[in-house]
Amino acid sequence: MEETIVYNSLARQLAPQIEAQLQTVVEPDLEIDVFNLGLIYAVDLTPEGHCHVKLTFTELTCDCQATVLPQLATALTKVAGIKAVTTEIVYTPAWTMARITRNGRRFLGLAV
Repeated sequence: MEETIVYNSLARQLAPQIEAQLQTVVEPDLEIDVFNLGLIYAVDLTPEGHCHVKLTFTELTCDCQATVLPQLATALTKVAGIKAVTTEIVYTPAWTMARITRNGRRFLGLAV
């Protein structure tokens, strides 16, 4: 079962655009985007256009953070209404394969 991203009310209004941009940010080790891999836990947006993203990685020692985080900020600022992005890496709850979307499972060759 695929788990979903928690959006605050302002971010929920832009969810389709946010998700489209998240799909452009690729986790280089697995070569799949952060949205379909299920790395994004929450997106909050303020009226001033500040977007705060809670995300995780598949393992604590993932060295792709150095590339994914700036790509994420660049991608999300392409959404009208988002002026700045901050990220918060969390490991609770731990990432599991249940977070991978149906499309992500197909891409990775996992049973859907």
